Amino acid sequence: MCCTVPGVTREKATAQKKTFGLRLNQELMKELSHLAVDKERWVNDLVDEAIRDLLKKYQKQK
Repeated sequence: MCCTVPGVTREKATAQKKTFGLRLNQELMKELSHLAVDKERWVNDLVDEAIRDLLKKYQKQK
């Protein structure tokens, strides 16, 4: 599943990203995959969103 962003193709968005290996709990990955399907978004986009939210949370605590 994917979401569309006007003027940005999946290939263009991928070209701007760095590959990073990540190991997640199997149940967490399953839930994340289901959420991606429900929201019609890429899993990677949800992970990006979660990391941004986490960084904002800790920047506020400084």
